Amino acid sequence: MAKQLLPVNFKDDILASSMGGKRRYNLIQNDDGTYSFEDVTEYTQTGSDFGAGQINATNKAVNESCDKADVIDDLEDIVANQANGKIAGAKSVATINKYLAETTITASMFAFQDFYNVMFLSCKKIGKTLFFSAELYYTGQESTMQPNQFYKLNNVDSVNSAVIPKYFNVLQITATNGSYTNAVNGFAMINKSGQIEFSFPSDPVAPTYLFISGIYETVN
Repeated sequence: MAKQLLPVNFKDDILASSMGGKRRYNLIQNDDGTYSFEDVTEYTQTGSDFGAGQINATNKAVNESCDKADVIDDLEDIVANQANGKIAGAKSVATINKYLAETTITASMFAFQDFYNVMFLSCKKIGKTLFFSAELYYTGQESTMQPNQFYKLNNVDSVNSAVIPKYFNVLQITATNGSYTNAVNGFAMINKSGQIEFSFPSDPVAPTYLFISGIYETVN
């Protein structure tokens, strides 16, 4: 229901200068013995009527308007709210808009080590949720990766704050040879400093391509 619009063009009476600032009335005797007043004041402007109808309309509009106590400006309070009739304030809407805004993420933000060439990166960050998938070409700094040994995928000192996770997160990683065959699944993780580490199981792996992906919440 649309909010009722109230008039804002009320006018006051303006007495003619000849009245000397005072209204004039005639006293009229009625047939029943009572008396009535007849306004004989001269006006240069007649004021607006304002009575019960206008008061009732104003009160109705006030009753239908938003109560300050019903406006929620904190995003956490909006999420927790279970009551009807509450309204999200401008501050909380701005927070939501910022949260839903998409951030451009590039491969350089992950600061992959120089011996991993980025063949492909698909990365989208909406608010603080980051979705990424990458294919890396391994130039072979390690001739053979030892089983169950962790290797660092990126340079933690150069990781951009936009991709640093809020929590420790497990990622998915797979290695293949140069023909994209003999795929081996490994274990990968990204810590709260943005360092990505990975390892492969007991069989030694000499990968050519690494495929890594994950979804996690970032700090910023």
